[in-house]
Amino acid sequence: MIKALFLRSSYHFFGLVCIKLFSVLLFLFLARTLPVGEFGTLSFFVTVLSLCTLVADWGLIQWSQLKLQRGVDNEIIQKVSEARVLTVLFSMLLFLGYSLLTHAFPFALNVIFLLTLIPEAFLSVTDSYYLVQKNIQKIIGKQVLKLLVPCMFIVLSPSNLSLTNILLSFM
Repeated sequence: MIKALFLRSSYHFFGLVCIKLFSVLLFLFLARTLPVGEFGTLSFFVTVLSLCTLVADWGLIQWSQLKLQRGVDNEIIQKVSEARVLTVLFSMLLFLGYSLLTHAFPFALNVIFLLTLIPEAFLSVTDSYYLVQKNIQKIIGKQVLKLLVPCMFIVLSPSNLSLTNILLSFM
């Protein structure tokens, strides 16, 4: 049992480390390609998105993992999804308040940001389900796909490397 747990945890850990290394390489490339101001906006955008996703989580992933370990139940997934709607709305309101006060991003980026919060929130619910089901490949695969889209965009259209286009590819 301990050996199986260690193997599963190691697979998950090394998969996430590889994804983070790939992400660092992508951001290093973008730092060398984009003008300084646009790269700063991109970094700030990704940071604010991470913070809003964290607020929208509100501990639901850990709670749902605990409940799902006691038995897979569609009612638990439904309850977490319903709670997730409320926490995402709360997170969206916080971001709207912040963006109205600071005008940190142009209007188009604010809309992109708000639309991005919705799938991010519900994808994390599936992460908790797959962790309990010991199906770590799907979680790692999702993370890889999230990085491959911007990479494919950069490779296929290097002449369109504007901040808005890169942010759209991250969504």
